[in-house]
Amino acid sequence: MQCEYCGEAWTFTKEEQQFWYDTCGFHVQSYPTGCSLCRRQVRARKDAQKELMKLLAQLDPNDPEQLARAGELSLLNGNVNRALQFLRRAKNMSSEPQALIQRIEQIQREGSPPVPMRSSRAGRKILNDSPAKRSP
Repeated sequence: MQCEYCGEAWTFTKEEQQFWYDTCGFHVQSYPTGCSLCRRQVRARKDAQKELMKLLAQLDPNDPEQLARAGELSLLNGNVNRALQFLRRAKNMSSEPQALIQRIEQIQREGSPPVPMRSSRAGRKILNDSPAKRSP
């Protein structure tokens, strides 16, 4: 099998199949489209997105700890600019900003960690379906 996220070849092991079908209750004809590492990263990204939405709903804009957490969650979701905005606000309000300054510099050097994104079948269709080829 080939992972739809990273493109690497991978094997759907016996243990994974047993968990997939027996424990999770997936239909026998269904199978995962990504390798286990990418699936874990996607789940972590979704969890971070849920936590970020919950945090933003009750965010105290004067709490540097909440702002820093919002920055880290934004980074996990691949949004470097938003992460840096939150971290800079947290730094400006913090009584001890040195750790935040170092984190901001690190993000500026390294960028965000890779976030697996599934190659969209719909996106490929749109790219291949130019207006000249469409029928009225």
